Amino acid sequence: MFRPTQSSLPASPVNPEEIVFPYSPYSAKPDNTSKYVTSDYQSISYTYNCLNGKYITLTYFRSKSSNGPWWLEWEKTIFESDCIK
Repeated sequence: MFRPTQSSLPASPVNPEEIVFPYSPYSAKPDNTSKYVTSDYQSISYTYNCLNGKYITLTYFRSKSSNGPWWLEWEKTIFESDCIK
């Protein structure tokens, strides 16, 4: 069975500008967007202080597989509460 060595693996982008992050599904521009990137974890959060009467933080995140050098599928969390005024 072939097991790739570290040197034969493609370089993973660590620069947030090189990563293709998921877009927010809302048409409104977020009040804040933050990215967090390490060599084995990536996330992006879109925050809306008051969208359709709600404060919303939508976060997409993923990590590297424990069984290899590839990235897992993006997961999503949504936090909602009353608008921030």
